[in-house]
Amino acid sequence: MRPGRDVLQSLVGFGEKHYLVRIFVDVDRAPAVVVTAYRTSKLDKYRKEEL
Repeated sequence: MRPGRDVLQSLVGFGEKHYLVRIFVDVDRAPAVVVTAYRTSKLDKYRKEEL
C-alpha cells in the first residue's frame, strides 16, 4: 500500500450473515478521498492484517 492511504474496516451484519466492509482512503489530500469500498465474507483473511 502506498504512503498516505489508509484502510478502514468494520464488521457489519446483513440479515444473519456477517461481512467485513473495507474502505481505502487517501488521507494525504484535503479533504480525504475515498478510493474504493467493498464488502467481503473473508473475515479471517483481512482481519489478520490488524494484528
